Amino acid sequence: MPPNIIVIIIDALRASALSSYGNTEIETPHIDQFASRSILYRNAFTTSTWTIPTHTSMLTGLFQSEHRIENIKADRALNKQIHTFPEILAKEGYLTSAFSQNLLFSPKFNFNYFGEFFTSDDLLEARGLTRKLQEMAVSNHGLRTSAAKYIKKLISLRLVFDQMLDWVGRNSSDSPFLMMSNIANVHYPWALPVDILVKNRTLPRKREYLGLDPFRFNSEAKEVTQDHREIWKELYLGATQHVDREVGRFITRLQDQGVLENSVVVLTSDHGEMLGDYRDIVGHTLSLHDNVIRIPLILHHPDLQSGRVVEPVVQNIDLFPSILDWGEAPSGSALPAQMKRPSLPLSNDALNGNGFAIAEEDYTESYDVRGALMRINPALDPHRYPVKQTAIHIGSHKFIKCAGTTDEFYDLINDPYEQTNLIDSEEQEDKQMLADLQARLSDWEDHLDRYPPVPLNQESPETDPQVLARLRDLGYTE
Repeated sequence: MPPNIIVIIIDALRASALSSYGNTEIETPHIDQFASRSILYRNAFTTSTWTIPTHTSMLTGLFQSEHRIENIKADRALNKQIHTFPEILAKEGYLTSAFSQNLLFSPKFNFNYFGEFFTSDDLLEARGLTRKLQEMAVSNHGLRTSAAKYIKKLISLRLVFDQMLDWVGRNSSDSPFLMMSNIANVHYPWALPVDILVKNRTLPRKREYLGLDPFRFNSEAKEVTQDHREIWKELYLGATQHVDREVGRFITRLQDQGVLENSVVVLTSDHGEMLGDYRDIVGHTLSLHDNVIRIPLILHHPDLQSGRVVEPVVQNIDLFPSILDWGEAPSGSALPAQMKRPSLPLSNDALNGNGFAIAEEDYTESYDVRGALMRINPALDPHRYPVKQTAIHIGSHKFIKCAGTTDEFYDLINDPYEQTNLIDSEEQEDKQMLADLQARLSDWEDHLDRYPPVPLNQESPETDPQVLARLRDLGYTE
């Protein structure tokens, strides 16, 4: 029987937050231990900057420019020619399920590709906790409403992992299963357990520190101060520690149930996060800095040697062909365009996708972040952020093609934090590398396969007041 496949997506987790990826400010011992028994991909990147397009790319093996599912209005569905890996594996006898703490990864936003889908709202409702939290939030503002949101997010993390374990216990006997989850506690607004708050001595003095409020800060309507940067970072890393603890508990329980020995487990992220620590940008839009696009990717496979670190550049989009391989899906079960990138390499001897990664951000058709920023602050320089940008990353260098602003080129060996734009460098070595990356990016663009999405005539989730409030809390609307 092929292995079970479990994909854990820790929303908004950048690789540099984990001690297994070099972070020295905190320890993430449980993920470190998991990595020591797995394969860790040192140079893993995402394909876009936010939840909807990145999850769609992981599920389909296609880039955002190909599938075009990137509108917060949820007004489009995948082209009917495109297949997702849960649908393909279901045809091969897999039981499929998804669990999500993030509203954007849910059937409400057309992620209807699994046999069963459980949101944290569903799980809270099933336990009668939704009503209790609503009674606590007796008004639309003030301490009680904030406390109710805090408690909801705090308890939903373990609740989701426990329900995943319960589902595994009910479905791990006769058929292999695929389970995918979005864990959102690292995504702002943060809700840290009291013991971590006290240990880290992180007690925000103002409510504005509890969330990033990207539109206010990125529009320059509000200044990012050093206090903001320091406290946001402490909260973000504290949330990472909280998730690390729960991931460790989940993996241990899988092992205790005897499930881990026949399961592939992937731990990764959909994108990272900016905490005002580069050009005063906050959130995870408007930048293709490595804080946003460099992500963790750790693979446990029962048949593969563990404790290995793989250096070649990979992407979370490479999960699509990999999962089909692990699930023993027949060749031809997906479109050729969905199989352009190879499966994840298992050693340092193999290049992946010709050794480069592509990340995109594009607001030319739908999700108009720049327009919202200009409405908040009409004095904002309209050229501060590009309308569209595409990065090609080879690990040592990165080129970003920007529409409406200056292109960017970085030597990441000598300038890992992307402080010095070498786009106009006269050094021959720089000019040669830049020309090579520009040629690779142009070739990638020439070979894109575009699949127009299906328009949906349905009420936008944005018209639901409760959904709109949730989107504001997550920083996706102004």
